[in-house]
Amino acid sequence: MASDIKIDIINKSQDPSKGDIVIFQKNYPTGDQMMEDDKLFPVVWEVKHYFEVLNKHLIIHQDDLILYAFNEKGIAAPEIPVYGGQVFDVTGNDDAIETQLSAETTDKKTEITVRNKVLGSSIRIDLKRRDSVSHYYAMKTLAAGQSKTFDFGAKLYIGTVPGLREGDILDGELKSKVKEIDLYGIKSADVVITGGGAEPFVFTLENIVR
Repeated sequence: MASDIKIDIINKSQDPSKGDIVIFQKNYPTGDQMMEDDKLFPVVWEVKHYFEVLNKHLIIHQDDLILYAFNEKGIAAPEIPVYGGQVFDVTGNDDAIETQLSAETTDKKTEITVRNKVLGSSIRIDLKRRDSVSHYYAMKTLAAGQSKTFDFGAKLYIGTVPGLREGDILDGELKSKVKEIDLYGIKSADVVITGGGAEPFVFTLENIVR
């Protein structure tokens, strides 16, 4: 079951420029080493443009995703919602595949594992946000018999990075300009923005409800 976290972003900065606030999450590879076709995307969820001083903006952090699977012919399995801690088996053949929830669970509640049990065929899996299915979290090709675990954590990233749009991918330089906020065990909280002007922006977690 999904566990949504409500976050109010409150601008108490000294910045009169009405800058852009960027919000995103990223995932982490686990287990085997990164393969050449791995694409682990820190993707921009939301951009709040012209975020004026003293304004407030509510976001909902969701820990569930949609899983899509395709065989070598491009035939798709029915999409399926996935939640942290679950393990999925993709089964079938060249003509049809399906994704099944396993009775097994992952080691951590923030992980999702997908196993390729399609006979003699590689598959491609896409993981996307529940409420924005055009934005990827991860893409991965799995050979026959291969599995992959993704750890999405319970962390939110926020920063003031100009010129970005929803769905953009953040590179290493841009990621250095954002603040990591740990949401583990939190039901709701405020992220208060201070600083600005001649000072760096500061993002502080306040009014935490667990």
